[in-house]
Amino acid sequence: MKKYPKVIKVKAISPLALEILFENGEQKLYNVSKLINLYPFDKLTDYNFFKQVKVDENGYGIYWDDNLDLAESELFENSIAISSIELMR
Repeated sequence: MKKYPKVIKVKAISPLALEILFENGEQKLYNVSKLINLYPFDKLTDYNFFKQVKVDENGYGIYWDDNLDLAESELFENSIAISSIELMR
């Protein structure tokens, strides 16, 4: 089983886009648009709710509430590297 780096920070930067900092120092951009047509991710279309994203206590992913979360593997594998943008301004 592949081991993925834990999530250190997450920030909603626009509706449906997250900046993520992983423990290995990689900074990535994750777009949730492919998920919003699926329950319960449809709740993420509410930007006020979307901005409430938090890192899991142990860094194994992110969450919005008890029913809505994403694992670090999903975030790491399906995001793009940020090379020239300052993360977590």
